[in-house]
Amino acid sequence: MSTMAIIPASFRQGAARFLRWWGAELWACLPAELRETARRGRQRLVVEITESKATFSEARGKHLKRLGAVTLESGKSGDGAAAGNEGADAQRAMVARIIDNAGMRSAQVALRLPRGQVLRRVVDLPAAAAENLREVLGFEMDRHTPFKAQEVYYDYRVKEVDPQRKRLKVDLVVIPRGVVDRMVRIAEAWGLDLDVVEVTGGDSG
Repeated sequence: MSTMAIIPASFRQGAARFLRWWGAELWACLPAELRETARRGRQRLVVEITESKATFSEARGKHLKRLGAVTLESGKSGDGAAAGNEGADAQRAMVARIIDNAGMRSAQVALRLPRGQVLRRVVDLPAAAAENLREVLGFEMDRHTPFKAQEVYYDYRVKEVDPQRKRLKVDLVVIPRGVVDRMVRIAEAWGLDLDVVEVTGGDSG
């Protein structure tokens, strides 16, 4: 199981390039002193939102320390306190308490999506497509996925180049807009400014 981080280039402005890959292998290629500097940088708050619950964790390297959870319907909060029928104000207060108790008010906020909500494909294209790869993938989105380009957020990275065949293979990750937009609305209602969208998954298929 690997973790791919996808960073919004201009998240709130809705720029065309919504996502940018940041692969775990790139982190591994960084010099040791740079990796250590990054580890000593901003704290990182990971938010995972399902249909019924939001879970908050502190990222410590590849591991997560659970801080608490908030239900999105009647029930209890993840730390055991009664939540009742939580409205937006109550949820916002609970989220603030979790973050403040952990001392993570200034942390980078990462929204983590489970593998099941993300579609990944390896797309084979002519090498000439590299000149305007984003536009080509958008134009052919409905050939490679069940969606049209305007229905999804997507990004890519070049996986392999074959100069002899003049072909390239591209890792394509596709997230339905409705999935991301719902989570963004929830996070913003809690006063969270998202910095990163992460996708947790295995190999492309």
